[in-house]
Amino acid sequence: MQKIYCVLQCCMPDSNQACKFFKWLDKNTCPRGRATPPLVHERFIRYKAEAKAARNERDEAHTMEAKAWEQLMIAKRKAEKTKLALWIA
Repeated sequence: MQKIYCVLQCCMPDSNQACKFFKWLDKNTCPRGRATPPLVHERFIRYKAEAKAARNERDEAHTMEAKAWEQLMIAKRKAEKTKLALWIA
C-alpha cells in the first residue's frame, strides 16, 4: 500500500512544520505483505518473457506456413503445365 504524504509546507511561509492535511492511511506493512511484491514482480517478468517467446514461435509458424503455401502453389502450377504439355503432345 502506498503512503500519502504532503510535500508542501503549511500556508504560513515561516512555518517549518509539514502540512497537517494529509496523514498516513495505513500502518506498517506486515512481513508477508513486504515479501509479496517482489514475488509478483518476478512472476510478471517471467510471464512477459513467456508471452514474447510464444509470439516469436507464432511468427515463425506463420512464416513456415506461408512458405509451404507458396511451394504448394508452385507445385500445382508445374503439374498444370506438365498436364497441358502432355495434352498438347
